[in-house]
Amino acid sequence: MDLAFCTKRLSLHAMTEEDIGFLTDLLTLPIVNRYEHEPQPSRERAEENCRSMLEKAKKLPGTGALRCIVRTSEGDRIGHVQITCNWEDTREWEIGYAFLPEHWNKGYATEAAERMIRFAFEDLKVHKILALINAENRRSVAVAKHLNMVQEGYLREARLIAGVYYDEIVFALLKTDLD
Repeated sequence: MDLAFCTKRLSLHAMTEEDIGFLTDLLTLPIVNRYEHEPQPSRERAEENCRSMLEKAKKLPGTGALRCIVRTSEGDRIGHVQITCNWEDTREWEIGYAFLPEHWNKGYATEAAERMIRFAFEDLKVHKILALINAENRRSVAVAKHLNMVQEGYLREARLIAGVYYDEIVFALLKTDLD
């Protein structure tokens, strides 16, 4: 799917084969994956994940997923934002994002996620967007709050990372929340 979006400071384009090297590098950084189920995925697993997302993009708009590469106005790739269909019948999708550490705390994740959310509600006709966040991931929790997502749940010891259980916070946004 050939999609492109712009924000005030960023451009987002649907991931292509040419982005797999960048994403593999990003998704295998230990600091980026610190709060994920697999804190240090292998390069092979990260690449497999990227190829799977390319296949899921072919199922849009009804189901599937979309991963967009985020670039600065200078054209530098700095991260990604993605949405994935969780439940087709209820039109519930999940949002996720990851950025290179040198671009954290600049509002890029919020800006990119806002644009992706608008696309999801307006073009994909999504009803609800979730963010499932490790409770220890303060930066990601802050992004969800900046997006005006509502905390709908707190799941105790729901995430297992390297043999340790972590709590998970469930944030959500309904299309009606934006009206």
